[in-house]
Amino acid sequence: MTPEEIRSIRLFWSLRRRRYWNMCRLKYFLHYYAAVLGRREFPDPLYAEARELDRCISSLSLTRIMICNALHDLFERGSCRSVAQEAEECFRKAVWRMQKYPDSVRYIVPEILRGDGGTVERLADGIRRAGEKVDETFWHSIQKIPSASRRRVERPQIVHFLELACYFVPVLTFSHSGEIWILESSAVNEDGDLLSCLHRMWVANALGRDPTRVRSLYLDENYDLKQLADLPSASAALAGIKKDLDAMLEAEMLGCVTVRDFPPSPGKGCQSCQFRSYCLKNGHIGS
Repeated sequence: MTPEEIRSIRLFWSLRRRRYWNMCRLKYFLHYYAAVLGRREFPDPLYAEARELDRCISSLSLTRIMICNALHDLFERGSCRSVAQEAEECFRKAVWRMQKYPDSVRYIVPEILRGDGGTVERLADGIRRAGEKVDETFWHSIQKIPSASRRRVERPQIVHFLELACYFVPVLTFSHSGEIWILESSAVNEDGDLLSCLHRMWVANALGRDPTRVRSLYLDENYDLKQLADLPSASAALAGIKKDLDAMLEAEMLGCVTVRDFPPSPGKGCQSCQFRSYCLKNGHIGS
């Protein structure tokens, strides 16, 4: 990878980027460098392969995308429609696009394209059940929030820390009882204090509101509404983000980033990784 290619890829922090960095440096390289360059015209074969593999997502990831998108869109429109109905309809449209335009859609689920018997209906049923759980637990309360209290926020949202960009992805944001509530798209509470820190910085800088009056929420793997880890120290959270960015930047400093600079870390995450076939082919993991 040339210095020009490296400079053309914007360095930023996000919770997913942090997870990839700490989980497997090879996955980090393939997602944040190779796949990005693979979207360009006439890419290097490695970059093109990385792009195609990066588009492959699991059925669990697809379900979360459909639920979060349904919540966001319904909230933005002020619709009283159920999340289950909206998410299933979004899913069937996504399946149609995957099957009709597989080379141009943003993401694909390989098992859908393989035409495995009953796959679409099985996934639709899982999405419907996840949406029904959201409908039964908290969506009816969210629907009652008046339009004046709803805040339409772009996704992803950027918080500038020093000269670097930090990203988070809000599903919905609203005012309630003098607080700003932010529902985050991430399903993992791990390092939730870092996300809470970004939420507070955004509320202070973009909204001009008291950053201590922020409640950060997320949907766990069972689609239960939970609160992100508390923020015991904003300075400690910012120091953690800066440490990540310094390490990531140091990996670029020599001006020539190659796949050899980012060794794999085989583990339990390999089974569901979108780059599994690449690692199998190159002997990084066993079959």
